[in-house]
Amino acid sequence: MPLHNSRRRQLIKRAAQAGRLGMYAVSDAARFWRGSSLSTFDSSRDQIHGRTLYFVHSIEKGLAQSRKWEPRRGTSAIRNLSDSLARCIELGYGTDSFAFDQGISVIQRYRERHEAADVDTQFLDKLLHPIVLAEERLRARAGAGTQRVTSELADEVVRDNFYSLFKRRVSIREFTGEPIDPNGVERSIQSALKTPSVCNRQAWSVFWCEDKQTIARILQHQRGFAYDVMPEILLTITCSNAFFISPVERNQGFVDGGLFSMSVLLGLEAEGLGAVPLNACLYRRDRREVVRILGADPADEIILFIAVGARPETSEIPVADRKPLAGTIKMVKND
Repeated sequence: MPLHNSRRRQLIKRAAQAGRLGMYAVSDAARFWRGSSLSTFDSSRDQIHGRTLYFVHSIEKGLAQSRKWEPRRGTSAIRNLSDSLARCIELGYGTDSFAFDQGISVIQRYRERHEAADVDTQFLDKLLHPIVLAEERLRARAGAGTQRVTSELADEVVRDNFYSLFKRRVSIREFTGEPIDPNGVERSIQSALKTPSVCNRQAWSVFWCEDKQTIARILQHQRGFAYDVMPEILLTITCSNAFFISPVERNQGFVDGGLFSMSVLLGLEAEGLGAVPLNACLYRRDRREVVRILGADPADEIILFIAVGARPETSEIPVADRKPLAGTIKMVKND
């Protein structure tokens, strides 16, 4: 029996899609180029903070090398961090932000590590911009540095509860329309802040919407929520390209934002709330309108939407079966 689609028709479609792919690739590249922090002299607040957090974590990783720690190691990162902190002050972004606090505190931990090893730290004074050195000496700051953890196994009850929660999570698309406790949603986001991100840059943001008419307008552009009852809260997860400093990181926002979104979903499940992740594969005109409604930065990436509402006592949902483990793990042979 012949297939429903002809080969000729599908070849034409594939050629047309190649043109669309090129158009979207150019658009995506331009958005990353406009938003990312590719130079010390990029000047938006997020660009400065993103570069700062990158170098903070680079220094932290050096300090955490207890077996291979070497004096004066990481001076390049110190120089770059000093430049970012100096730019932050020069551009009037203040000295009380999370990123600035992390920057000064990691310099203090770097100095303390050398002093504990009886290493003269005059070399550090010469590396730091004068206004950064003045801030470092102004007051002690906590936050960045290293911490010691043990290798104790997780408690059996905690482990079982975690796996049970993960297996229990499902996507609920039909809500009751009853009010929900927004504190439960907030706790889910608070817990998700523990999500790992590349060099701890935490480029994500959550746009929180409760107005049903606005939610309906956003979901109209999302084109994938065909249910009568609107969610009580719509979360839009975005990632700022300003936190990324190299073209090789052009897709990192989707990685970090996806991890963060999964953490939020697990938190919502733990709170007993109904939730469904909705893709943000938007047409360009839809993307522009969603960005406008949210008041988001056009240079940021929209990762996905999460619709949240009260779940019914029973819900009819797709099976959405998962492929077996054997089809997931691919063993690497010896080279």
